[in-house]
Amino acid sequence: FTVTFTFDRFVAISCPELKSKYCTEKTAAVVLGTVTVLSCLKNIFWYFMLEESYWLQNFPWFCYLTADVMKSPVWTTIEFLHHILTPAIPFVLILLLNAVTIRCILVSSRARKRLRAHSSGENTKDPEMESRRKSIILLFV
Repeated sequence: FTVTFTFDRFVAISCPELKSKYCTEKTAAVVLGTVTVLSCLKNIFWYFMLEESYWLQNFPWFCYLTADVMKSPVWTTIEFLHHILTPAIPFVLILLLNAVTIRCILVSSRARKRLRAHSSGENTKDPEMESRRKSIILLFV
């Protein structure tokens, strides 16, 4: 869900023409539902790869790989890709979207500073610039 939130923030800040179409309650519900279903589908194979270690009070406890999975190159590849891609893809997407969002904020901030400098010769505090600075800080937190 973090990637979808980051994408939503990217669209809201960097793509104002898409904001009115994309940033709606209905779209958010569809996107979150789709992410949930895809996440379940992505992880369904673990049900077939693992076997319970022992039972305690009619509940399975701990899991280990079945013998078929340990010998199968297909399952080994699926497990390897899962462990590599699951953290890598979201991390890269979040970094990329945050970098582009920050770039858009900085570009618009520079333009605002130039316009304010030409319109008023003095350096007054700009609440919009403070808000943008806080937004950038929150992107890194």
